[in-house]
Amino acid sequence: MRCSSPCSASSEIRPRQRSAGEDTAARGKLRLILDPGGALLDGIRGACTGRRVALCDLAVVVGDLLVGVPEVTEIDLNPVLASSAGAVPVDWRIVTA
Repeated sequence: MRCSSPCSASSEIRPRQRSAGEDTAARGKLRLILDPGGALLDGIRGACTGRRVALCDLAVVVGDLLVGVPEVTEIDLNPVLASSAGAVPVDWRIVTA
């Protein structure tokens, strides 16, 4: 994913390494926020469980960006396409102070 912010337009953003505990916690929180029933992220009969991992990675990347670039005041990613191969924001807007 590339950041459209002028402060880091040429740098690629990658998820930081997470411990097993952080990974489990992030997935649990993501499920509660985005998909309490589990049907949307799991797909039909659990066919696409990779979506959850991909969205979790994207959430961590966005969080790391917010921590690392305090000038960022707002991020809008819409829509985000997610599959087992990864999550890709199709359109995004990053507002800086």
